[in-house]
Amino acid sequence: EKGRFPYGLANRLHLETREHVIRRELLFGEGSPANPDVLYESERNLRRLTFLHDNAQIETVPRPDGMVDVVVHVRDIWTTRPEISVRHEGGTTTGRLSFVEGNVLGFGKTAGISFRRELDRDSGGVLYKDSRLLGTRWTLETEYFDLSDGLTYLLDARRPFYSLLTREAGGAG
Repeated sequence: EKGRFPYGLANRLHLETREHVIRRELLFGEGSPANPDVLYESERNLRRLTFLHDNAQIETVPRPDGMVDVVVHVRDIWTTRPEISVRHEGGTTTGRLSFVEGNVLGFGKTAGISFRRELDRDSGGVLYKDSRLLGTRWTLETEYFDLSDGLTYLLDARRPFYSLLTREAGGAG
C-alpha cells in the first residue's frame, strides 16, 4: 500500500505500554467492590497519561453470579518526537536536532536529548521525567542543558493530587 513506509515500520518498532503501567493507575484491585466514583477517578487518571489516547474507558460487565468484571479500554498514541531543522542564511547555519520519547520501552517514562545552534547561542542537553518514581505516586522531572552562555538545570519532585482520597499532595523544585 502507498504511504505505509516509514509509518508501518515505525509502528512495528513501537513498544506498547506495559500492562502493569496501566494497572498502577487504577485505584482499585481485583476483588474490590466496583465503586462508580473510584472507577471514574481511575478513568481520569488514565486519561491524563500523555502516552495514551484521551478516550480511556472503564466499564463493568455483569456476571451470572451477581458479581461484575471490570474492563479497562486504553489505546497507545505515538510518543516518539524527533525534530531536525536546518537553516542557512547570511553565511550562518543554524538548526536543531532533538529526540524525545514519551513512553520509554513501554514504562511510561520520558527521556530526550537536544542540540541547538542559534545565531546567539549553542546548546545541548538531556531531559528525563518519571511520573511514578520508584513505583510511588511521586513525579520526578529533570533537565540539564549546557548553553554557550551558561547552564540551565531543573530538578522537580512532586506528589500530585490524583484522587479524592488523596490525603496529601505537594512538592519542591
